[in-house]
Amino acid sequence: MHTHPDFPVTELWQVVTGRAPARTSDADVTLWDSVGFAVEDLTVLRLAYDEVVGTDLVVPLDLVAEPGDPKDLFGLAAGAAGVRPSRPVAAAAGR
Repeated sequence: MHTHPDFPVTELWQVVTGRAPARTSDADVTLWDSVGFAVEDLTVLRLAYDEVVGTDLVVPLDLVAEPGDPKDLFGLAAGAAGVRPSRPVAAAAGR
């Protein structure tokens, strides 16, 4: 990775193991570039979730569609006309 010398780059493993600090101020920006390894992606997502579960940073989302006709899965791709969420999105977001 080529960056400007004034642009610090810290590898994720260094932050996770405590060898390098994560954000040190509100002005810091964290950017994680996944390389597409499913086990790495899942591990990072699990770590992030475990750090925030039980806080107000977690907003449950219902991502499972309930099609009007479960045998017509093509209908899901054709505009989602027959799909309804299993619960209102606002309720899922605690609003």
